[in-house]
Amino acid sequence: NNFLISGALIVFFGLLGTINSLFNTLIFYIFGLNKNGSTSLESVVGNAWRGLSPSAELVGEYFAFAILIYALNKITTKQKINNIEVLLLIVNLFGLFRSNNRAALILLILIPLFFYYRDLILERKYIFILLIIILCFCYFFLFFDYDYDSGSQMILVESMRNSNIDIEWDNYNQDNIQANPT
Repeated sequence: NNFLISGALIVFFGLLGTINSLFNTLIFYIFGLNKNGSTSLESVVGNAWRGLSPSAELVGEYFAFAILIYALNKITTKQKINNIEVLLLIVNLFGLFRSNNRAALILLILIPLFFYYRDLILERKYIFILLIIILCFCYFFLFFDYDYDSGSQMILVESMRNSNIDIEWDNYNQDNIQANPT
């Protein structure tokens, strides 16, 4: 429960800092942060909301870890969930959703499913290993459509878009990249 409470406080202070810049500055100095909190609730050009954390990936992994520890505890002890815990789970899920950490979300779904169905998985482990290998190949060969060159060009384009340098990169070079990807 302490992980859920801490996650809810991270979301609360992150939202409080987002609402008012004075609160953002006070939270920065009171908590001794090394980076100012987010100033808006919107995602920043494909990046994720990080609240008062210095990294969106880090805070997303924290939310997922807190929910995972809670879920595994409830699965192993078979305790019921009370209303306060449901509220804390919703707040932590909101933080995980806003942090846009897909890897943590996928693992948050898969690990409790594994623990819940571990007897069935261990009985038929070869079928599940084959299924996982097939899913990995399908992901990398069917859905991952960028090669190294186009991926590096896209990173450079995004860095130029988010910099303070005024270059007409988008109009001229984006058409050339799409017309000639290599």
